[in-house]
Amino acid sequence: MKRFTLAAVMCVICVALTACGGGGGGSDDYTPSVYVAGAVKLTSAVKNACYWKDGVRTDLPGSDGNAYGIAVANGHVYVVGNTTSNACVWVDGVKEDLDGDYAWGIKIVGNTVYISGTNNDSKACIWIDGIKYDIDSSTYSSSANNINVVNDTIYVTGDRSDDGSIYKATLWSKA
Repeated sequence: MKRFTLAAVMCVICVALTACGGGGGGSDDYTPSVYVAGAVKLTSAVKNACYWKDGVRTDLPGSDGNAYGIAVANGHVYVVGNTTSNACVWVDGVKEDLDGDYAWGIKIVGNTVYISGTNNDSKACIWIDGIKYDIDSSTYSSSANNINVVNDTIYVTGDRSDDGSIYKATLWSKA
């Protein structure tokens, strides 16, 4: 009985290991790319938004800015951040301005682009395909830092101040 149990366990382990190979297509040599958004300091006063793919830096146009979020979908690279003038999204390196101060997070679902950030009044907002929606009407400042979409419900995390000094973690959702 011990031998049968040991043989059955070994069979399950072998099947599990075989099923976990390569990630599809029968090829075991697939290596996913790693993307990181950020900025490089060009001078003591100027920095430039950029991103790295597998350690290779790509500078983004619209100098003196930061890149805070990145998503790769449908063959395109989307980077969100800000320049000295406003929030923006770069799609394959082409800058598109957004109506707001900062863009922090991004999520692509199908062909729809969701971005979280801060509007010109220092309030949390989101953009859906470039159209801005304010999501916080509190008296003091707030910021939408991350965004996700699950079953057609938009979830946004960030922070807000109820008294002008202490910030609290906040979750907004919109169906």
